[in-house]
Amino acid sequence: MVLTSLISVLNTHDVEVAETLIGVINFLMIFVAARTLAEILVRLSLPTIVGELLAGVLIGASGLHLLLPPSAHAELNQGFVSLISSLASIPQEAVPDIYFETFPSLQAVATLGLYALLFLTGLESELEELVAVGAQAFHCRNGRSDFAICFWNFWSNVYLSS
Repeated sequence: MVLTSLISVLNTHDVEVAETLIGVINFLMIFVAARTLAEILVRLSLPTIVGELLAGVLIGASGLHLLLPPSAHAELNQGFVSLISSLASIPQEAVPDIYFETFPSLQAVATLGLYALLFLTGLESELEELVAVGAQAFHCRNGRSDFAICFWNFWSNVYLSS
């Protein structure tokens, strides 16, 4: 691939700067978008998780194309590409390749965050509540109900009743 050979010609320092900028900007975008939309939706009496999900849609492949997984097969936002290119002193053509090379790092951090979230949820859960919704969870697991109904049943029994 022509772009891969272009990256190999680039100064190693410039590539490292680009990778660092991409990582920092991605985390800032995620944090700012998620917290902003979560706060807005809390003021509308909606759960924060809805705002965080909407933030992902907004900055992702369905929205502004600021944060894309390689599987999305979409082009990165040109403003984002220009920003990284100018700050890291690399050609704009090289930014997407460097971006998609760094994406597994973001996925690894997201996986760790998911594990921490589930662990903390377990710490805050009462065994009696889990047993109370166990039959519904088993019902959902066996495929007798679709995801939306299972999610609503779980959400209403555990979170809305407390």
